[in-house]
Amino acid sequence: MTRMMIAAVTLGNGGFEMIEIQQVPIPIPAAGEVRLKVLAAGMNNTEINTRLGWYSADVEVSTDAVAGTADGTVQREDGGWNEPTPWPLIQG
Repeated sequence: MTRMMIAAVTLGNGGFEMIEIQQVPIPIPAAGEVRLKVLAAGMNNTEINTRLGWYSADVEVSTDAVAGTADGTVQREDGGWNEPTPWPLIQG
């Protein structure tokens, strides 16, 4: 029987609607790897900005120029630097 764990899975760029809590198989470390049990995690501004698509090549104005408006959406799905952002990795 496969052992399972609860994970916050990112489904792509976007807000909290793109994060889903799922049951996933507990990973088995390969040679030279370790598995850590995470008891708490945080999120910094680079992670938030990456999730919102702020580093996308489509962004042409500063974030404060669109803060609080519905027009602050990003049309492209690249995370930044004109390439998809491999989750959960971020540039920074």
